Amino acid sequence: VHMLLELTRAVAKVIAPAHQEAFLALLRRELPRGNATGHAGDEQVSAFDSSPFVKFCAEAIVASPKLSVSSRVLYAVLCSCCRSGVAEAALKEAARSAGKPAPSFYEALFAGARRDGAALCTGEFEEMKRKGTRRKFNEEVAREAVKFLLQHIQPLSWGTADAVVDGATITLPVMVRKGTAKHLSMLYAQSSLTPKLSAPSFLNIVNALTQKETARQTCVNYVEAEYCIATFALLRDLVARDVHSENERARLATLLHAVYSFMRREYAKHVCSSEECASHSRMYALAPTSPSEAVSVARLSLTCKSCLSCFFVLDEIKKAGVSEEGERILRDSATRIAFYMAHTVRVEH
Repeated sequence: VHMLLELTRAVAKVIAPAHQEAFLALLRRELPRGNATGHAGDEQVSAFDSSPFVKFCAEAIVASPKLSVSSRVLYAVLCSCCRSGVAEAALKEAARSAGKPAPSFYEALFAGARRDGAALCTGEFEEMKRKGTRRKFNEEVAREAVKFLLQHIQPLSWGTADAVVDGATITLPVMVRKGTAKHLSMLYAQSSLTPKLSAPSFLNIVNALTQKETARQTCVNYVEAEYCIATFALLRDLVARDVHSENERARLATLLHAVYSFMRREYAKHVCSSEECASHSRMYALAPTSPSEAVSVARLSLTCKSCLSCFFVLDEIKKAGVSEEGERILRDSATRIAFYMAHTVRVEH
């Protein structure tokens, strides 16, 4: 009984210091009469079998996070004040009342919980706590692993994901990897970084920061179809319908085919070139839009001929004498092509 009093005092000091006296009073009301200075034997502990204190501990265990320190402390209290079968039955009843699956319970856990109770009474709670905590990563090694991963991933030009950093929620762009997770893990293992994270730990970081490669392919194909393929198909129909001169129609069709091929097959490589261009170089293309007309003129003067080729062809179609509806299609097409170019720049950079 004395052991139970000491155990309760230690637990109350740890998990409920403001209610320590009430916690002790509850236990004293339920204490069996008998040996007040020795440890509780099975006969004395059996007096707790129908105690509200047992029910209270079982309900608290069910409500506690699994594998937490508080859950382990409560197991120590429960198993120190009743027999194994009673503790198991109390846990099952508490779980049933709460609509949760019953916690695991077996003889080895019961014996370990009683040892934990004895450790609490002797003031060894800190040692017990360290035993149950998981080893943290070396922060510098994890940081180097993330730096390595950043070389092999890229953001999508749309879509965001929320991440919790130091307790604060921040919004980040959706990241996709340039290869499979297995391939990235192999590259990390072959890198010159030392020391390294284990392969499972590195894969956990990859899966936490990125999405699958297949998701990226589906999204990019959708944007290409919407803003590139469909737009040029509309322009070809416009030329065939509104341009009456056969020679002019053939010339414009040839120009359209050339810029269409460039946008679909070459533009992604073109934006990665080191050429200074207001349309695709990082310094200008990814900078905020400026309301200044002088800045806009300066950027236009820096735009390369390849990036202007689509808009040159649109002007040529307009000069051929299209209808008012055709002019509206040309304005919409210019906007859609600009969107596709901006999307490609963001993906590649």
